[in-house]
Amino acid sequence: MKNVLIISPYFAPSNTADMQRIRMSLPYFAENGWDAEIVTVNEKHSDLSKDDLLLENIPDNIVIHKVDAFSKKFTSKFGLGSLGLRSIYFYKKKVSNLLKAKKYDLIYFSTTEFSVTILGSFWKNKYKVPYVI
Repeated sequence: MKNVLIISPYFAPSNTADMQRIRMSLPYFAENGWDAEIVTVNEKHSDLSKDDLLLENIPDNIVIHKVDAFSKKFTSKFGLGSLGLRSIYFYKKKVSNLLKAKKYDLIYFSTTEFSVTILGSFWKNKYKVPYVI
């Protein structure tokens, strides 16, 4: 099996297009020889409504890594409300540690928080892992 690391700041229980795209595609990754792991922002940092029923459809074998984000209360004073911008530092740190510890064959970004996608080229250059946006 190949390993794919899926980057999505929003994931269940947040009900967003980013999350739905991943949730619905997870069974197909396995069917096509890919072990998927997800890296998402801890839902406590999101203003979106939560729906815990969305968690029921996530296969039990899926590993979900959660990262932090800077407080919106703090960053909004500087005009940074975007979850992507508030979490980019934590994404860089967490995913870099994951890439050091395990071989991943692909990084897949499923997000509308496009600011995090700039990390793709960093990880590709440093760890030689291709990425898809």
